[in-house]
Amino acid sequence: MRKNYKMNIPDLTQIKLVASAIIVDKNSRILMLKRSINHKSFRGLWQLPEGKLEVREVAREAMEREVKEETGLVVVKSEPLTVTQILTKTNGISYLIVRIVFLVGCDGILQLSDEHKVYKWVSNKELKKLKTIVGTKQIVADFWREKRNVHSFAHWTERDGKINYREGAG
Repeated sequence: MRKNYKMNIPDLTQIKLVASAIIVDKNSRILMLKRSINHKSFRGLWQLPEGKLEVREVAREAMEREVKEETGLVVVKSEPLTVTQILTKTNGISYLIVRIVFLVGCDGILQLSDEHKVYKWVSNKELKKLKTIVGTKQIVADFWREKRNVHSFAHWTERDGKINYREGAG
């Protein structure tokens, strides 16, 4: 039996397509970034490495670009996980945010852009205490509930901000 998944979307809603990256370390913690209070949107909130798709850009390209721009890390492995949608309102404008979420393995030195203030590797329990961009906690909760094969993505060593990814390590 097919279910009807209609959303009650108000008129004049703007649709934003966002590519998100779940980056997991060897201790099963997820990389979260805190938005700068000087940034124009989502000031001081925690988020995954993510951003809007640009014109003629596919989701994987957007995710790779955003990870590089926001963290300085280079994506070496990725797997699409899910697509989510959430209706939210900011500054009187309704938005339908459609997120394409990837599980990601990276390499490089973690260096934040001006858009973010600080980063943190958080457990699922720690994430629940953070004030995040709408929908983020649900994405991560769903990810952990699914118990994806994160071990093939989480072969990290980190020293002084340098992240080394080793394919097939265990």
